[in-house]
Amino acid sequence: MEETKSKTKKIVVVDANVVISSLISREGITQAVLSLLLSLREIKVIIPASIKEEVFKYAHLISKKSGVRLQTVKRVLSELFSKMDEIDECKYASEDIEFYGNFVRDESDIPLIIVAYAHRPCFIITYNKSDFRKDKLEREGIYVVTPKEMLEALGMEVAVKSRIKTKRGFRIFRSIMAVFKKRK
Repeated sequence: MEETKSKTKKIVVVDANVVISSLISREGITQAVLSLLLSLREIKVIIPASIKEEVFKYAHLISKKSGVRLQTVKRVLSELFSKMDEIDECKYASEDIEFYGNFVRDESDIPLIIVAYAHRPCFIITYNKSDFRKDKLEREGIYVVTPKEMLEALGMEVAVKSRIKTKRGFRIFRSIMAVFKKRK
């Protein structure tokens, strides 16, 4: 069967631990994957509203671990989140919370499931894969992956490892992260 160009974007739902890690680590795969996801037109990056709030609650920790002032961290987070689609998971929670709870081991991950379920097929990118019941989710068209696995799924691991950067490839995230490169 011949593949036609689809106007449907691939959906990636981002967990709080991925955003936090990308800001604390000076270099690394998490920054690379977020950069690529945000720069690819065929990818739609989604953050549940409650996950966004959770990240802002940890702004002081990000500031402390990264050595960047709290005010700057909050500004960088705002800029980063402006590149993502914020989804209020409450508007999609049509099923009983117990239904979504069947897909996770940790109830705090239910917002990710609600948003992913409404936008499937999609990926959830997280460092806490063990908190999800992957077999059940995959039957629903939801794939839980780490940042490294996301890069592999996009076929870009080689480009990142060899530091090949396309014109658009790292521009968005690099401009947001420029503040973090100029640590005091």
